[in-house]
Amino acid sequence: MNFSVLHAQPAHKCTSASLPPGRYHLLVHHLITAATGGKRQGHSGQATSPSGARQLLALLEEDFKAECHATLHTNGVRGLRATSATRTSPVVKLPTSATLAVPLDALGGQYLTTIDRQLGPLPAALMDLLTGRAPGCYAVPGLEYLQLAALLLWIKNGHGVQVEATQTVFAWQQYIAHVLPTMSDLTCLLTFNDQEVAQLQDSELKGEATRQRAWAIELHKAWLAPLGLAFGINDSLWALGQVRSRSFEFGLRSGVRVFLIAPFMDLANHCHRNFNCEPVMEEGNGRVILQPTKSIFVGDEILINYSGESSSSNVDLLTNYGFIQPGNPYDTVPLITSQMQLRNLPPIELNGARAATDFLIARLKAARQRGQQAFPVEHSTTPATVRILCALNSLQAAAMLQHQHLQAKAEFQSRRLERGSIDWPEAWLCQVNNIMSAKDGLGATSMKKDAALLLGKPYQLEEASLGGKDVSQKIGTSSDGEVLCNRFADDNNIGARRKHAIVTARLERKAIYAHVANILKAVRHS
Repeated sequence: MNFSVLHAQPAHKCTSASLPPGRYHLLVHHLITAATGGKRQGHSGQATSPSGARQLLALLEEDFKAECHATLHTNGVRGLRATSATRTSPVVKLPTSATLAVPLDALGGQYLTTIDRQLGPLPAALMDLLTGRAPGCYAVPGLEYLQLAALLLWIKNGHGVQVEATQTVFAWQQYIAHVLPTMSDLTCLLTFNDQEVAQLQDSELKGEATRQRAWAIELHKAWLAPLGLAFGINDSLWALGQVRSRSFEFGLRSGVRVFLIAPFMDLANHCHRNFNCEPVMEEGNGRVILQPTKSIFVGDEILINYSGESSSSNVDLLTNYGFIQPGNPYDTVPLITSQMQLRNLPPIELNGARAATDFLIARLKAARQRGQQAFPVEHSTTPATVRILCALNSLQAAAMLQHQHLQAKAEFQSRRLERGSIDWPEAWLCQVNNIMSAKDGLGATSMKKDAALLLGKPYQLEEASLGGKDVSQKIGTSSDGEVLCNRFADDNNIGARRKHAIVTARLERKAIYAHVANILKAVRHS
C-alpha cells in the first residue's frame, strides 16, 4: 500500500506567529505543582491545580469559541462542576467547528469540509483516509476510531503548524498538552500491558485486552506509521485510547451519523442513573451541548451516562474508559462450574463462581418446594442489593435465551415494572423463578449446550458440588482484597492510575462474590 508520508515534526518545535502561546505558558507552574490538587483516577485527563484549571479552561473557552458554565474539580477524581445554576440552559455550548468529527456514512461530507476549513488545508493522504477514498480503508475494523486518531496525531505531532496554525489547531494543541491524559495516565484496557492485564484476574478482560492490542498494532503498522503520523507504537496507542475513551456518537434527524471528540464535554464523568446532563448535537445550530436533564446547582458535579440508552457492565466500562462503578446494576459475574474451566480460573473467580452457583441453586430449589419466592421483594437499590442480582444475572441470561417461551413472561413483568406495579428486583426474580419452574433442575444437557452456543461463551449450567465446605470462609482466605490487590503496589512497571483501576475492579468483583457467600452462610445456619 502506497502512502504520501506527512513528515512528522517533533511536537516541541510547534510555534505560531499569529497566536500568543505565552498566555498558556503562564500556567505552566500551576500544572507542574498540580499534585497538591489531586489527580483524576481514570479517564478525564492530566492533573491541574484548582486555580490553574480555572484559568486554563477560560483560555480554552475563548480559543474554542465555546461557552462553559463549569470548571474542573480536582478533589481525587477529576471532572466538571457547575459554576451557575440551571434547569434548561446548556452547561456547555461548543460549535461543531471546534470538535474533531468524522461522518459515519456518506451523508456527512459537510463535517469533513468544516474540518478542512477550521484545521487548515489537510494533506491529501489524510483527507483520503477521512473521506474513505484511501484504498482498503473501508475494510478496517473500527475505521472511525482510526480516522479520529489520525486527526489527533496530526495536530499533536506538529503537522498543523508547518505554515501557520489556525486558532482551532492552536486551541487543540493546548488541550492535548494540558488536559488530555498522557500515555501513562490512560487507563482504558487498550493501554494495559500483559502484566497489568494479568493482575486483573479476569479471563474475559484478558481476552479483550489481547484483541484490542492486536487491533491497535495492525492500525499502527498499516496506517498510522506509514502515513508518518505516529513516531512509535505508543503514539498510536495513545491516540486510539483517547478516541475509545472520549468520543461521542450522534445520530441526527437528517440521517447523518457523526463520530466526534468535543473539548470540555469529554471531561464530564459517568453515572448510570443519577446523571444530570446529556450530550446533544443541534444540527440546525451547528453546535454540540451538554443539556441538563434535571435542575443543576452551583457546585454540582456534571454527570452523563456514557452508555446512552444501552447498558454497560463493569467489564465494558473498564475496557473502554478505565474505571468501574461500584454496585453497577448491569454487571455480571460468570457462573462457571465445569471442572475444565475451573482449573484455569484465578482465585477470585474460582471461589466466587462456586459460591454464587451453589447459593443460587440451593435457594431457588428450597423456595420452589415451599411455594415461595426465592428472595423477598426489596425496594432498595443499594450497591449490596444490586450485587446480589448481578451475581445471578449470568444464569438468567443464558436460560432466557434457551427458553424462548419464557420471554413472553419476562416482557409481561417488564410492562408491570414500567407501570410501577412491581419493583425491578422483584421483576428480575420473577423471571428467574419462571426459569426454575420450566426445568426440573439445572442440569439439562440441551439447556447447557444451546445456552453456551447462543451466548458464544462457555457457560455450563450444572449443579456445583462443594463437598460441604464453607465457601464464605474459602473466599475470605484466598481472595482477601487488600492483601491480594497490594501485592504489586510497589511494582514500578504498573502506573499509579492503572493500579487504581485494577484494585477497584478486583475489589468490586470480590464484593459481589463475598456478599452472596455471606447470605449463603446465613441461610445454612438458619
